[in-house]
Amino acid sequence: RRISDFQQDYPAVSVALLIDVSGSMEAQMGNAREAATFMLGGLDRQRDEVGIYTFDTHLDEIQPFAVGVQVLPPQLSTIKPFGATSLHDAIAATARRLTNREGLRRAVIVFTDGSDNWSRLTPAEVSAVASAIDVPVYIIGLVSLIDNPASDISNVTIERSLQSGTLASLAAWTGGRSFIASASVDRSAIARVILDELRHQYVIAFESSSQPGWHPLVVRTRDKDLVVRARSGYDAGQSRPIS
Repeated sequence: RRISDFQQDYPAVSVALLIDVSGSMEAQMGNAREAATFMLGGLDRQRDEVGIYTFDTHLDEIQPFAVGVQVLPPQLSTIKPFGATSLHDAIAATARRLTNREGLRRAVIVFTDGSDNWSRLTPAEVSAVASAIDVPVYIIGLVSLIDNPASDISNVTIERSLQSGTLASLAAWTGGRSFIASASVDRSAIARVILDELRHQYVIAFESSSQPGWHPLVVRTRDKDLVVRARSGYDAGQSRPIS
């Protein structure tokens, strides 16, 4: 496809923080709150907006989208993790909540231990939902040191971790990334990386295909050392062009 426009993008950020509160997160809830707090601390209180959601088998809105949110709602300190995990469904539902946040750089940031035992949607179906509305998904896997392949005491290989499984693929297909965090320094660094990526993006415009339906999208650069993260495709045949 011929590129019709290329420019650096400087919009404000609109992020949905999605926190897993299912039973398997009992040992990680404090870490999830800390990771979310680091994310709030990096937002521009004058421009950026955030919405906060929790999920187990269903999605709950804890904080409607608002500018200037600096601290987590108090009820997050009293939530007791319980129940099964509909991780894939929750990501798709949260991405849809961002549909109307137009003119902003949107993203879903997930804090989870990575287990899913209740969803109806597959990772591929979720990535299609998020990609269609241009919402990258960032997944922060909160695990113990023994489950972190970067740790010296880990018994998990990188191939079996959250950085290479179906959740990692889901994030990559949407233009996002997956991370693993076991220590406070990891959670702080990951927050900075994600917000830095959201603030340094480019818009590439092209004429969409005339054939209706889903079209895969691959962005390559001449410099083979560069890493490109972009949505995995787009839906054609809508009422207005997709860029």
